[in-house]
This record gives sequence, C-alpha cells and structure tokens, in this order.
Amino acid sequence: MQVSQQSRDLITLQQLPREAEAARVLYEHFLSRLNETTALQGNHRANSRILSRAVVALRPSTPRQTLIIAMSAVFRLLESLAVVLGREMQRDGFRTARELEAATATLYWVRTLRCH
Repeated sequence: MQVSQQSRDLITLQQLPREAEAARVLYEHFLSRLNETTALQGNHRANSRILSRAVVALRPSTPRQTLIIAMSAVFRLLESLAVVLGREMQRDGFRTARELEAATATLYWVRTLRCH
C-alpha cells in the first residue's frame, strides 16, 4: 500500500514541473503580446490631413422623389410595351376573317360559292 502511494506521489511530482513550464510559456507569450500592443499604441498616429472644410448644407439632402417616380413610370411603360410586342410576335393565329382571307384567299371563294 505504501509503495503504490509513493508511486502516485512520484507521478504527481513529475507532472507538476511540466504544468508549471506550460503555464510559464503561456504567460511569456501573453506578456510579449502585451508589450507589442503597448509599443504599437505609442507609435500610432493618424495618417491623414484636412484638405478643406466641409460646407454646411442649406437644406436637407434627400432623394428626388419626383424624378424617381417619373423614371420608374417611363421604365414600367417601356417594359409593358416590350411584353406586349413580345407576345404579339409569338402569336401564330389569325384574329379576324380578313387576316385569314388575306393570307389564304379561301374565304372569298367559299363566300362566293354560298351566294350562288
């Protein structure tokens, strides 16, 4: 029993220096980072200069709503025209009898046959 207790104590004694060394290395790392940060803060200066003073606005600047509304109306109209023209170009059928007659000339003959 005494041997096993001494063995555990020896293992604990061997672990303590390793843990102390790890803590020391970590502390030195944090200390060096602190020194670097402190040195950089002392040397940091703004790399800028004032070219001219700002002009105070006489009235608040906002987007011009009338211009935006007018432009959106024009674009909406153009978009609608493009949709209508596109659908008209895709249409393959005839809307009136005259269109069909002009394209085929058969209704004229059918109408004249019925009349006689």
